[in-house]
Amino acid sequence: MKLKALIACLLSRISLILTDLILGGLVFCFYQQSFAANEIQPYIDQLKIEKKTEEPSFFKKGQESYIDSVRRGMKQKNQVTESSYIEELKKSDSSLKSEKSEKEKKSYLEIEKEKLNPEVKGGAIQEVLEGHSELHAKIEGSIHHAFGLKYGVSLSRNISSSAQLLKFNDIYGENYAPDLSLFYEFQPFHSEWFGNVGLMGMVGASYFHGQGIFAKTLEIPGSGGQDFPSNSNTKFKFISVPVILGLDYRFNLLRILRPYVMAGVTSVGYIESRDDDIAGSRGHTEGFLVALGVAVLLDGLSSKSSWQFYSSFGIQHAYLTVDYTRLSTYTGSINYRVSGIMAGLMFEY
Repeated sequence: MKLKALIACLLSRISLILTDLILGGLVFCFYQQSFAANEIQPYIDQLKIEKKTEEPSFFKKGQESYIDSVRRGMKQKNQVTESSYIEELKKSDSSLKSEKSEKEKKSYLEIEKEKLNPEVKGGAIQEVLEGHSELHAKIEGSIHHAFGLKYGVSLSRNISSSAQLLKFNDIYGENYAPDLSLFYEFQPFHSEWFGNVGLMGMVGASYFHGQGIFAKTLEIPGSGGQDFPSNSNTKFKFISVPVILGLDYRFNLLRILRPYVMAGVTSVGYIESRDDDIAGSRGHTEGFLVALGVAVLLDGLSSKSSWQFYSSFGIQHAYLTVDYTRLSTYTGSINYRVSGIMAGLMFEY
């Protein structure tokens, strides 16, 4: 009896369990089919549909967008004040105003240039010319020519004629007489160590003026032995033009001081005129010239000037010359002797 009751109890339990399983399976299938149907539409599309169905409040009729509201606010702010924010700051702070006004006068490039290092003017060539560089301007080419001028600084003149009654200095000696010469020199051989030999041609000119003197003084009649003045009213002019052709040698080994010697033949042409009715005289006389002097090199005084002479004219050396010159003639109607110190300039190229 107990066994039957136990079996009946087990059967009832089994039937309940099967019933629950069947009902649960039906419910699961139902929900699975519903979920599958919903998954046919992708999730993003579903969100789009939901967004479309929900209209934002600022898109509703009669309402403006957020951007339009911001623009309207900015427009109203600009109507209230026409000045910008920077201008308002300038009005409130005077230091900002002055600083800005100064910057406005300068361009952006000028402001940036002020931040850079100071500009170095000139360059390598300028530094060389001013002597601030270890580099040196290089002068190329050989020297075969020279030219220059000489001026009589202190000369003694002894000019005489067999036909004259008075000495030359009695008429012309009291007045100053300029003496200038120009020369050209061709150097077939030039060396900075052994010196140079030159064939030189020189042309000079001297000008003299004075007043005539009577050869004999005359006594004034009835004056008790008083004479007439010895000076006449006649004025004289004497011009001499010496032409010299000679050879010279210059010793260059000492560099700055370059001694030289010169010798040559000369022909002196002259003309004397007077302002009375008597005709003047003219002629020429021949002789020789010798000179002994020194040439002082001037290149080291100014590197810039030396380079300009070379770059513009091809001149490589410039000198100050000082010499003792003696010129003597022995032919013709006059004897022309001049000696003394002459100084000048010489340029080699």
